[in-house]
Amino acid sequence: MYKLSEAAVQVVAQGTRDTLDQLDAGLEAGLRTMADTIAGLRESGVPAGRVQHVHDSMFDSFENYRSLRKNFIKAVGHLQAIQLRSNHAETAAGCPLPWADAFTSAEMPTENVVSATSATRQTA
Repeated sequence: MYKLSEAAVQVVAQGTRDTLDQLDAGLEAGLRTMADTIAGLRESGVPAGRVQHVHDSMFDSFENYRSLRKNFIKAVGHLQAIQLRSNHAETAAGCPLPWADAFTSAEMPTENVVSATSATRQTA
């Protein structure tokens, strides 16, 4: 069993909620900016090829954002797996709402999660 301090569990839990919120706020702002850019460039006389470069760059940034958010959610799932094997297994503080059960579902990747037993063997 991992021994985590209650304060650490609370700080990390709040940090994951804040980070997810900030990531989503960033996407929302980026999509608004993209919509404003598209509207501003329509009938502007800017050559279609140059506008396409702008579109491509913006779409690429959103694809990178998607990967970033997806990987962060995987990391939260791994953190939650650690919590579930700790002295705070019964604490719900580590669940970013409203997705509290999303990280403990069967869809959570477990191939890189180290069990408490094997972690003890590796450090011994």
